[in-house]
Amino acid sequence: MSRAQNQSREIAIAVVGLSGCGKSTFISEDAKAHEASGVEALFASSGTFPPTPFRYTRHFDRAVIPCDFPMVIYELDIAKALHENLPPISGVVVCYDAANKASFSPVEEFLRRIQPLKLSAMAVALKTDLDAVVDPQESSNLLKNYDVGLAQVDHLGETGRDRIKKVFNWLTVSILPGPHADLRNPASPDARHSPITWEARASASASSTTPTISSSTISTQTMSQDQGNSSGHSPTSTLPSPLPPIVISPMRARRSGQFATLEELLDKLLFLAVSGDDPTFISHFLLTYRRFASPRSILLAMQKRMRQLDNSTGDPIFASYAQMRICHLLETWIQAYPQDFAVPGAPGALHALVRSIFRKTYLLHYGSDFLPFLSHLPNITDTDAAWALKSEIPVDESEDPYSISDGEEETLVVETESPSTSRSLVARSNDNIPSAASVRERKSSLPLSAKIFIPVNSSHSQGDAQEISPKDFLNKLRSNAQILATFDCSAIAEEITRVETKLFMDIEPRHWLQYTLMPGRKDPELDSISRFNAISNHLADWVVSLILCHDKPRSRARQIERFVDIAHELRALNNYSALRAFVAGINNSTFQGDETMEIFKNKTPDHYKNLLSWDVLLQHRGAHQAYRMALKNTKGACIPALEVHMSDLIRAHEGNPNVNPDDPAKIHWGKFNMFGRLIQTTTHCQIQCQTNPDYCLPPQDRILKVIFNEYVMSEEMQTSRMAPLPDSDLVEEPFRSTLPRTMSREHSTSSQKGATILRRILQR
Repeated sequence: MSRAQNQSREIAIAVVGLSGCGKSTFISEDAKAHEASGVEALFASSGTFPPTPFRYTRHFDRAVIPCDFPMVIYELDIAKALHENLPPISGVVVCYDAANKASFSPVEEFLRRIQPLKLSAMAVALKTDLDAVVDPQESSNLLKNYDVGLAQVDHLGETGRDRIKKVFNWLTVSILPGPHADLRNPASPDARHSPITWEARASASASSTTPTISSSTISTQTMSQDQGNSSGHSPTSTLPSPLPPIVISPMRARRSGQFATLEELLDKLLFLAVSGDDPTFISHFLLTYRRFASPRSILLAMQKRMRQLDNSTGDPIFASYAQMRICHLLETWIQAYPQDFAVPGAPGALHALVRSIFRKTYLLHYGSDFLPFLSHLPNITDTDAAWALKSEIPVDESEDPYSISDGEEETLVVETESPSTSRSLVARSNDNIPSAASVRERKSSLPLSAKIFIPVNSSHSQGDAQEISPKDFLNKLRSNAQILATFDCSAIAEEITRVETKLFMDIEPRHWLQYTLMPGRKDPELDSISRFNAISNHLADWVVSLILCHDKPRSRARQIERFVDIAHELRALNNYSALRAFVAGINNSTFQGDETMEIFKNKTPDHYKNLLSWDVLLQHRGAHQAYRMALKNTKGACIPALEVHMSDLIRAHEGNPNVNPDDPAKIHWGKFNMFGRLIQTTTHCQIQCQTNPDYCLPPQDRILKVIFNEYVMSEEMQTSRMAPLPDSDLVEEPFRSTLPRTMSREHSTSSQKGATILRRILQR
């Protein structure tokens, strides 16, 4: 993200306290440190609420936050803030005078009022250099009830000003997007000491609070899962050293109820199904429960709750309503994951539950909707068995107390639906069943999944690229580059986006769990995420190939200029995945001191600045903070950079156990809830693609043939072509022993090792 884009986002903070507590001086000290003008206005009394905000730009330490942000500060009297609506803010600093007990009295009431808002909040004790009458220990104990940390500040020296700086730094970090956003207070001490928050503080946090797995351990684990992986490039612009796993601290887990037994989770599921208070919990539970529970256990819990409601002594109307809501939950479950009911033990439990539904006249409309699904249940295949918990069922299901309804053996008349209905009901569950053609032996570098986009009348056949000589191979690449130059850059970007949109929309929520939880390399012909990765890798290699096929640095610079133009159109289309592949390809085709990059930089400085801005957007610093912020603010259709989201899921899985190590009966719901939130990000992007016409793009076969073909350099050939031939040397020598290949600018040997490890992670 460019600096201009970062500065367009303001950070709004309210500094609240009793009049005379020192909050104006607290704000002015930080504003003066950042050369703000008009500080005198802070000390001018205003009768309006909220008062006119004070604005200035904070210059952050790049190790903390890699950009500057405009600050909007509202100085509020706490007495008025208790009874008036707060201005639009994202964080609160509650100030009180340590030498005046009256200034601390309204603090608890104010915190109680803002607690439902889940704002980032901190408390600051001012004038601590005077005789304190507010005991810091007592105030800390009270603030802990609201997950609010306390900072003690005086204004007499550098120590006080340094603490003020730290307060604003931490509050701003907690406001920015990150995994800590689900906390009751994102600025709580738990968030500060947990390595989940920001990668830059992982090492410091690990030493003080939560032990984490080292990067080297992750590297070993990941590499061991990917033995025999073929070489290939991951489309990343700046490949970092391995990121630490996302770990939920034990203290935070205990406080926020991250561990729970299966009975507790099922009780919450059925309660929320009736109340409708937290639909997110329901969606996350249905998405992830197969890892720690069986479908049968949930169906039996539903039937048990239905029986309890039958015997309820309360309002019968409410009991009937609750049963209808449970039926609605079952309907939602069937529509989202029909394959779950093909798990052994689930069909019998489902039939028993539907029988009990049919016995109630007010539920007949639900029961009639379930009958067509029951008729097609034998045709459905469980596509999640590979990563799901292996369920154990009774040998004789009739012995189960919930296998029939109240001991009555009833027969359901199941009507046969039309063939079209049958196909619609089982379409999702059969999506991943491979055909005979999909498992045939691969003989080419281009994935078979990409070949479905190539027209039948393509000018070359499979295997041509492997049969020609190196000289003819380079000539073919140059020919493709010339053909590419005849197309408009926007048309090229649209065709790439059309292809990637089709592959992106093929990814279903549980495909992420299969990709994350199943070790080893995935087959692109069977795994939708690996299929998308293969196309991204192909794009990056294609960019490198069309640059390195030229001998002269000037020709290569011209080709880079062309690719930057296409990347600009990809950015306009919000195709972050292809943009990442193009930037990676450009970076991987050059090296430090490369004459090609110098020519490109001097000839087209604006293009070079764009390339650098995309490097910043896609870099890993701050846990991909710039990219996450850009994605969050993207309107309309978009294709995310899937490598970032794969890395998040893998780190979350490797950093957290499935159950409580001290009590295996308790499931680590915090981990699975995190899975749900991470997957929800990409699902939201898919919804944007479906609901916006931005990606309704017509196919362009001529462009398709130029991009998705067999003529892509191998990694060895790319390395040999890295150093350009002198301008006077016109002899075509594709394989030469020259300078060893290095990564793009500003890369070291250690980062190269990290790049290799991360590439293996992305090709799992």
